[in-house]
Amino acid sequence: MLSDTTESLFESLPQLTKLESYSVGVDFLKKLFEIAPQISSLTTIVDTPALHFICENFKNLSFLDLLFTADDQEESDALARIDQLARLKELVLISCPVRNVVFPHSNVRCLTLKTCKKLTDEDLLKLPERFPMLKRLTIKYCNLVSVAGINLLHKSIPTCRIDLNGQRFYPLA
Repeated sequence: MLSDTTESLFESLPQLTKLESYSVGVDFLKKLFEIAPQISSLTTIVDTPALHFICENFKNLSFLDLLFTADDQEESDALARIDQLARLKELVLISCPVRNVVFPHSNVRCLTLKTCKKLTDEDLLKLPERFPMLKRLTIKYCNLVSVAGINLLHKSIPTCRIDLNGQRFYPLA
């Protein structure tokens, strides 16, 4: 059940294309989709049901920034639905349970991974196959990622800009 304040907010936003919200659930997303199915940029906290709903309904998204609420395999499996967002060009994953995630092939050109505690060099080497159009990769606070892993990744995607913890590795400045 949505509050009266939330209901009146929705009534005033029929042209909404961008939303940053840090307290949402499926009910909120359903109402948002009714009012603004055209939304192209979304920043939000997600759990598995919310991520499923986003991937199945918000087909106009070109930017998606997700903060994960839990570190469970169910949420990482939900990421496999990202391929349903054909227009998605930029993806930000924060506290993502990335380890052993099966990302689908994606049109994403810019990928940011922040505070992904399980992300390893081995996981990085899977990115070129899953994100064949990747032009920029930003990694922050993923402590299991090494400079050696970045160097190996660069060999697979030499035209991709790669930044690790605020330092540009490729292309060399």
